[in-house]
Amino acid sequence: MLTRVAAGLATFIVPQAVLFMTASQPARPIEDPGWFLNGGVNVATIACVIAIVAALFAARRHWSVGDTSAFGFGVLIAMAGTLFAIGPGTLFPIVIVVGALVIGVAILVGTAVGSVVRLASTRVQLSRR
Repeated sequence: MLTRVAAGLATFIVPQAVLFMTASQPARPIEDPGWFLNGGVNVATIACVIAIVAALFAARRHWSVGDTSAFGFGVLIAMAGTLFAIGPGTLFPIVIVVGALVIGVAILVGTAVGSVVRLASTRVQLSRR
């Protein structure tokens, strides 16, 4: 279970760190332009990475709802930790809810795709017997 949480932590932290390192200040200055909720490209980047990793995990043979929950918990902890590290501001409860919704949808989509791939793979294997 801890490995699933650690995978979730890494899945958020790595692309978020890249966004922080590569972010340029937009014409209208904002604090922390690399934060994943501070731009559409940033949201899409984090959501796609999370969905892809969730799909890869869900495509595995022995992946369960509990594993998905542990993975999601790790992602959410990483998001909240990053938010508090950069300074949460006065709207942090709203930011956490919106971030959790983005992450939740990404995990849902990724897990659904991975489950379909796993089921299709199982059917192909069974049809070859």
